Amino acid sequence: TRNAYIIFSPLGVEIFPFFGAKENLQVIYWTQVADAEVTADAKNLVLHFTEEKKSGVVASLKPISERRRHLLEEAVLGVMENRD
Repeated sequence: TRNAYIIFSPLGVEIFPFFGAKENLQVIYWTQVADAEVTADAKNLVLHFTEEKKSGVVASLKPISERRRHLLEEAVLGVMENRD
């Protein structure tokens, strides 16, 4: 999916595409996520499904203003820290 909303909720991350939403909506529950990170250049959100980081989802953050990407990073890292 190339054009989508990324929605954070207490249940997880929803990737809601602009086109073909019925077929392509993805809900990734926090319980599925072993680790999460924003890449060093702050251009991608990576949700890892295993501790070995061999499977998961990569979502581009390029459409989000560079000044606001840190807010997304803080939200993701906050969820990961508080779930233990």
